[in-house]
Amino acid sequence: KGLLLQDGCADVFQLLGRQNKSGVLKLRNPPAAVDIWLTNGMVVRVEDRGRDVRGRLGELLVRAGFLSRPALLEALGVQQRTGKRMGHVLLEGRYVPQQVLADFIKLQARETLFNVFMMRSGTYEFIGGAATTMAPELRPGLKWEHALMEGIRRTGEWPEIRKYLPSNHYSLRAIR
Repeated sequence: KGLLLQDGCADVFQLLGRQNKSGVLKLRNPPAAVDIWLTNGMVVRVEDRGRDVRGRLGELLVRAGFLSRPALLEALGVQQRTGKRMGHVLLEGRYVPQQVLADFIKLQARETLFNVFMMRSGTYEFIGGAATTMAPELRPGLKWEHALMEGIRRTGEWPEIRKYLPSNHYSLRAIR
């Protein structure tokens, strides 16, 4: 348990990974609330409990042109009625192809993981021994070293990128 301002996310993550810890690392900096599940130092699940609406799976698919706004609203209705996760609703309803859905879920999980390295304040708590099932999008697990290196690389690059993209809510598209 501690303050990210004092210990830093990268240091906490490295300590847990090097010791092959298993459990959940809870990072909080309201409204951000991210849980990173580790098994023997491997990242096996990432959950963003404070995700902005624009970072949600359905919104990502709409912005990328794989899902229409009416289809998203329909899927949200199904989700609300059934309580199922959006990925399951989209797959079962055949709203998007399975591979597209898998790619976007993987992207969402990795972006969430790497963005935590930019948290400069807030709190962290590690609950050892807490178990979870492995998220399919992170199979066979992400080595802590790879996550740490990518997180640090992005942290170093973002100040330059922010000059051109001041917010995470921009979508880029190729112009031919």
